[in-house]
Amino acid sequence: MDQLAYKGDCTMTQEISYTAEVDLYLCAVEVFDNTCFSSDTLYLGETTTDTLKTEVTHTITIAEYQKGVDPVDILFGSWIRCAQAITSLGENGSWGGCAWVGVDIASMFASRSSVPSPMLSVLWTVLPGPESAFSTPGKP
Repeated sequence: MDQLAYKGDCTMTQEISYTAEVDLYLCAVEVFDNTCFSSDTLYLGETTTDTLKTEVTHTITIAEYQKGVDPVDILFGSWIRCAQAITSLGENGSWGGCAWVGVDIASMFASRSSVPSPMLSVLWTVLPGPESAFSTPGKP
């Protein structure tokens, strides 16, 4: 399955085997509204079923595949957690997020071709690089 271009509708079929342990009770009077009082109930004992098997088929939709994916967290999560850590003096957020921000910033200044996060891609387009945004490369 191509994880980058997954379109959903992947169907899986699996056989599930199980045994069940059940307690058996008998109601000694006629039952109305699916109710039997404990004084009218007789315990018959416990039994274990033979191994039961069932085949289950499920199709994973694109919505299920993407469930729980937060695009804001993917794009800006480390930046947000770092800001939370700084503004709360470590009570909230994550200092690890600040470490990833440091990696992002170091990568941005290390090479224009290595911009690790979408946040830096946005920053990189507005900040002048080695050649000024106001000059043609190779010309003063």
